[in-house]
Amino acid sequence: MDPFLAVQKIRRAMSDRWGSSMELPDAGNWRGKYYLPWKLRQIHYPIPHTEDLEPLTLRIDGLGSKRVYVSAATWYGEESPLAAVQVPALEG
Repeated sequence: MDPFLAVQKIRRAMSDRWGSSMELPDAGNWRGKYYLPWKLRQIHYPIPHTEDLEPLTLRIDGLGSKRVYVSAATWYGEESPLAAVQVPALEG
């Protein structure tokens, strides 16, 4: 699991258990400029994922000429090297 996903899971558990806020400091606030709040604002939920080699289909609008990569993570958070994904052109 990506460490930032683990941070989010911990924050959600704290919110559920103790009612702590899930709000991040505003990007204009000096606290919001720290790396962790900035990085957490970059993650878009829900995060597409698959388990046990199940196929995963994604629709990515506005891809253009961008490259797409995937990786896998072990139970211990060890991430595999990135693998390039061939994205077929969609027919209009």
